[in-house]
Amino acid sequence: QLLLEGLAHGVSEGHVASGELAGIPPLNVSQHAKRSLAHVAAARGDLAGARQRYDELVGGHMMGRSAAPIEAWAQGELGMLLLRQGPAMEGARYHLQTALAALQPELDAAVAAAASPSATLLQHLQQEAATYQLHLALALWVKGGGRLPYSDGTAVGDGDTAATAAVAAAGPTLEPYRADCRELLLSAASVAGPLQAAAFTWLGQWYDRASEPRDELKARRCYQRALALDPSQAPAGEALVAALCAAGRPETAVQLCEEMRARAATAAATNPAATSSLGPPSLPYLVYPGLLPAGGAAGNVDWALRSLARLQRDGGSYEAAVANYQAAIRLEPADSELWEGLAASYQALGRHTAALKSYGRALELSPGRLFSRIQAAALYYQMGDMPAALSYYRMALTAAPGNAAALLGCGEVLFTAAALAARMGAAGAAAAALAEAEALAAHATSQYGNLQAGWKLLGDVRMQHAAVPTLARVKVAATHGSVTPLGIVSDGDAAGAAVHEGLTAARDRLAQLRAARRAYAAAVHLDPRVAGLWGDLGMSYHLQLELEGQHPDLATAADLKISLRNRALALARGGLRIDPTSDWLWSCSGTIAAPAATESPTMAAAAEYCYSRALQLNPRRAPVWAALGRMYSAHGESGLASR
Repeated sequence: QLLLEGLAHGVSEGHVASGELAGIPPLNVSQHAKRSLAHVAAARGDLAGARQRYDELVGGHMMGRSAAPIEAWAQGELGMLLLRQGPAMEGARYHLQTALAALQPELDAAVAAAASPSATLLQHLQQEAATYQLHLALALWVKGGGRLPYSDGTAVGDGDTAATAAVAAAGPTLEPYRADCRELLLSAASVAGPLQAAAFTWLGQWYDRASEPRDELKARRCYQRALALDPSQAPAGEALVAALCAAGRPETAVQLCEEMRARAATAAATNPAATSSLGPPSLPYLVYPGLLPAGGAAGNVDWALRSLARLQRDGGSYEAAVANYQAAIRLEPADSELWEGLAASYQALGRHTAALKSYGRALELSPGRLFSRIQAAALYYQMGDMPAALSYYRMALTAAPGNAAALLGCGEVLFTAAALAARMGAAGAAAAALAEAEALAAHATSQYGNLQAGWKLLGDVRMQHAAVPTLARVKVAATHGSVTPLGIVSDGDAAGAAVHEGLTAARDRLAQLRAARRAYAAAVHLDPRVAGLWGDLGMSYHLQLELEGQHPDLATAADLKISLRNRALALARGGLRIDPTSDWLWSCSGTIAAPAATESPTMAAAAEYCYSRALQLNPRRAPVWAALGRMYSAHGESGLASR
């Protein structure tokens, strides 16, 4: 570097001008030394330092401070550097256009003088021109309204700050940039060289995202040509896989990934030291990320391996997906998407502990991965770790407050926690959990009105108030007395006030049951074919009758009571018509008919049949055995009851 510094500043512009007057060819040692210094800076990743060197070359000539002519490479390499730096593209476009204009006479002379199209000088100039054309096409892509993905996953747009981008870049829409971009890509793709595959990739993306109308066939052919030239072209490979899957040909996509892996492995075995060369040795450091072929076997098989693993996971081949995800992770251990895919494959195989570890690793690498957080919460819930599940769901809701899966998952955990608290007699904890779960379910249904699972959860939460007082009544109890099944009993107040408080609490619970029924009705309206919802509707009437029977002031008229019970039984039978093999629906029908068994032989026979049918379908339902025994005992059948 010290030697280059000396050459850069030891040969003055006056020496060059004097040499030109004397007829000496205009070879400027100072310019080439500065170019080499710019290459050194670019190789070190110091793009700002490299730009300073190019600015000294080009800027001095533009300001009239340099007598030496500026060659095309100075303008072209500066344009490539500006494209890499982003986000403004006007400077890159100007310098690349200037470079192509300066290179054209030399290229025409080489074509005229070349004995054959394969002459070395001609090939070199054509590759240099194709390099500038491809980078100019990318600059016009951005000028036309598109976005370019960087190698680190960010995107650049004209005048915009860097933002996270998807794997596929958005296409240009503004003229004349859109049409000019296509012409430049066609020209670059016609020249054989290390950047030809990248040119075909971007040409395919142009047909896919910028063509009007979209030309999927040409895009697919360009992607295929790009992969034939360079199997490491990840954008082309992933786009072609996506196109095949969208066309309903996932098996062909799997074959493509396996073929690309085999080609890359063969190439690595036959020539492991092969590297790409592109004219001057500096260009690999100036070329836009992702255009040059990836060096080494790891870069070649990366996209094919991850795509193959994803296809196998989506196709149900989870064991093969696990093996390929593990192989891909060995190549890129810091890729959170791979860890997430591995975790999902483990989860599908039922290996929950391994899945949790993989989800945890994905979240360590990328804490914002919402899918990993929600799935980890679901696994903790399945394993019975309610606090961990609740913590993960709440973190997911903090990141995405309107996410339906997080809303319903958190509500489900709170609903289960409330049921456990109610069984232990912790009415306050149960009521608080139910209130939060109801708020989450209501939020989900208000935001996603056609989400049947949201209406179902909302109904389940409200139905739980048949056994748990509302949070408002619990707060009153904390101030005045204690909670009983009917309501509030005060320690020192008069009995009348206590009964009044108890009736108020019971009426609140009845209101919740009616609200639950409305939620179930909304779910049934969305899809009447779900048999379990009909049973839920029937049970809401049954629980209403049970709660109204706790006090005369809550009771309904006898004829209305019979009507409600018949309606409940009819709803449960409606579910059985949809799914006659559901032991839960048979037990619901028996539960609805059993309270009237002592008054009506018909109801007694119906309850006995329903209980027996439920036990025939599932003999392990202990509560149904107990209910059948109680019914036999009430009718004096002690022997059957004991059995």
